[in-house]
Amino acid sequence: MPSPTSRLREGVLKNVPCVGMMLVSARSGPWRAALWGAILYWLSLPGPGKPPILSWLGWVACVPWIYLIARRSLVESSPAHSGNPSGTVAVRKLPGKPALGFPFGQLSDTAASLTKPQEDAATKSCPAGATPALSQLRAMWSRPYFQLWFVWFGFWLVTLHWLRYPHPAVAIGWIALSAYLGLYLPLFVAVSRAGVHILGLPILLVAPTVWTALEYVRAHLFTGFTLASLCHSQFRNWLLLQVCEFTGQYGLSFAMVFVAAACAAGFEGMGKPSPMGGRFRAIHILLRQHPFLWAHLMLVALVAWGFWRAFAALEFRALAGLDVLIVQGSIDVVFPPPPGTGERMHAEHWELTQKALAAHGPVDLIVWPETVYGEFLVDGTPDAIPPEEWTGSVEDFRRRLAEACRASRDHLYTSALLLGAPLIVGVNRQEWSREGAKMYNSAVFVPVRRLSRGRPTATSGEGFPQSEQNSLGDKAVGAGSSNAGAGDVPPDEAGRIEVYDKLHLVMFGEYIPYARYLKGLFELRPLSTLHVNTEPGHEPKCFVLGLGHIVPNICFESTVPHLIRRQLLALRRQGYRPNILVNLTNDGWFRGASALDLHLACSVFRAVEFRKPHLIAANTGLSAFVNSSGHILKIGKRRERDWIIAHVIPDDRESGYLLWGDWLGGLCLAASAAFVVGGILRRHNWRTWLAAAVGKHLGRTKLARINFA
Repeated sequence: MPSPTSRLREGVLKNVPCVGMMLVSARSGPWRAALWGAILYWLSLPGPGKPPILSWLGWVACVPWIYLIARRSLVESSPAHSGNPSGTVAVRKLPGKPALGFPFGQLSDTAASLTKPQEDAATKSCPAGATPALSQLRAMWSRPYFQLWFVWFGFWLVTLHWLRYPHPAVAIGWIALSAYLGLYLPLFVAVSRAGVHILGLPILLVAPTVWTALEYVRAHLFTGFTLASLCHSQFRNWLLLQVCEFTGQYGLSFAMVFVAAACAAGFEGMGKPSPMGGRFRAIHILLRQHPFLWAHLMLVALVAWGFWRAFAALEFRALAGLDVLIVQGSIDVVFPPPPGTGERMHAEHWELTQKALAAHGPVDLIVWPETVYGEFLVDGTPDAIPPEEWTGSVEDFRRRLAEACRASRDHLYTSALLLGAPLIVGVNRQEWSREGAKMYNSAVFVPVRRLSRGRPTATSGEGFPQSEQNSLGDKAVGAGSSNAGAGDVPPDEAGRIEVYDKLHLVMFGEYIPYARYLKGLFELRPLSTLHVNTEPGHEPKCFVLGLGHIVPNICFESTVPHLIRRQLLALRRQGYRPNILVNLTNDGWFRGASALDLHLACSVFRAVEFRKPHLIAANTGLSAFVNSSGHILKIGKRRERDWIIAHVIPDDRESGYLLWGDWLGGLCLAASAAFVVGGILRRHNWRTWLAAAVGKHLGRTKLARINFA
């Protein structure tokens, strides 16, 4: 009696013949290796319910793809469906020389390149009644790089599934982003094969170079996307992260792919001779002998460096620090938000703060997550113009605006005064000027101010705060209003509210490119909780609190390493000594999914890259305290109300990554570009091409005297 699997297969082949033939023809295709690598990669990434030990699978996740790179033909020939009289399936094969010095098996040469007549034959082989779409699908599936893209596209759909949670319309962006990211695996295989097969370079160097280059491109292209990088699987193994102090996160990804390539070479080469050849014979001999030894040496070097840097940081433990309270509420964010959501968030964080202070005692600083304060911070200029719907006079609007500016600041000052500690909170800031209203996603530092006439002193007495900043980073004071209270005490030079406006906005979430020039686009953006186009900030900020020079970043800004580096360098040029990083985020959109873990992983890498302790305040989690060595000392619970008391020691050290930037990523990108250019020139006989190009200008008589050998 046939098994259920056999009956299912027969049913598929009977009812959908073309799909069945497609799967059979792909039996030896690259999709299997791509799928195994994708499964290992996904298992290694952090996420809810995954045990930490699975992170070690990241070191071998690339092994199946290394096999695809190293073997002679990207796709083997295989027995086909009985409808094919030839008994073989026409499949594409990447032309080129064998993997010199790295022979991964002797594959059959019967899998010739797929020509146009062969494509027609493959299409005609579908049984009668198959739709043209299915016929075209089978023709596309016969292309190995399409198989790689399809598998990697599915991987990103699964990994980024949480992108569809905020609103059903976001599914369009989820699919589009996954389709774009799916291109990177075919590019990795194609460029690596060019370096290995055509140029004859060792795969132990080519594969990690190309992978690192593509991660570097992914971090910069289209505003950058670094979530779920290969190295992020190791964010809890803090000893292995210390190399990122000099190379950024790209150094660890390079090491992981190097180890995977060495393991693949060892598994394939055990018990077999190691024939050498090619132009780089000495390098091949060096790398082909004992590949497992190279993998162990890489791991030992990473661990030894980690121990050395960890002991070098012990001297900072005896220094004075700041006691910081990180408050984590747990209210999921939906669109559109129900009425009163802002008030609920504010009340929840206020209650948690009071409980934490009652349990622990006074602290030096209190940190709340992004946009949970509930109240708008209102700013304006004396020449602000009213909105179109305003029915009063311009003078009356400006008077009301001055009152709103005072009231919003008084609310913040009163909160800090009642809690007895300075605040860093996430707010929505509204700024009115002659250009109209602008909205900002901001982090606000609120010092504790003394009372004057029953309320805290305002930043500007009764006037408009200007947008310009002085050299100390204090909020400058604008022209006062005629309604200034006669008994108010003039504010001090110190202790003003500091505002950082988010610089790196989320495309289609916080802004639409060129939306200000196209009317009606604001209604097409379901993610914005501000209902208007959010504006980017103009400069980084440093909040000074005692010995702490605190640099804030908001939401996914912590996922962009070169952005944080530019901020720190700019602040150093202004005379600050940045020594603490703070990330305010609201991950309540994602319902506790793996986005929380991936976001936290990025913050851990930023701590190591810049040697700065990193505080993360996140609505619904994962709030955390990460020291400057990347060790997660405290972490909040997922989707639960919680708080963290962190004793933060400022770290003034300068890291190599802060000084030199993405040197490794840029170097790998240049090398990968050389692989592509060199592969093209060698495949198309560059001597003949160069002779033809020069011949147009020199003529045949002079060309005969040129020797291109």
